[in-house]
This record gives sequence, C-alpha cells and structure tokens, in this order.
Amino acid sequence: MFVLFSRLHNKNEYSGTGIGLSICKKIVENHQGYIFATGKPNIGSIFEVYLPFN
Repeated sequence: MFVLFSRLHNKNEYSGTGIGLSICKKIVENHQGYIFATGKPNIGSIFEVYLPFN
C-alpha cells in the first residue's frame, strides 16, 4: 500500500497514480516517524501517523 506506483484496485475502478501514500511514508520516515493503516472492506480505512516530539 505504501509502495511507489502500487495500486490496490485497477485504474478503471479508481483514478490516481499510486504515489500519494508512498509520498506520505517518505515524509514520515524523514522525520523518524511511523505510518500505519488499518481498514475494513466496505467500511473504510484509518491511517495513523506517529511523529516524534522534539
């Protein structure tokens, strides 16, 4: 899910390039943080981002 150009659905179902979440991951990692995702089919997803407090 957080891999560059990785798609969970084909491009006929949802638009997009597949780079959005990989950019988020890179930003979070550059700040020594973590990003996690959990989801349920037909309900939605929760993204948790942890960044260190300095």
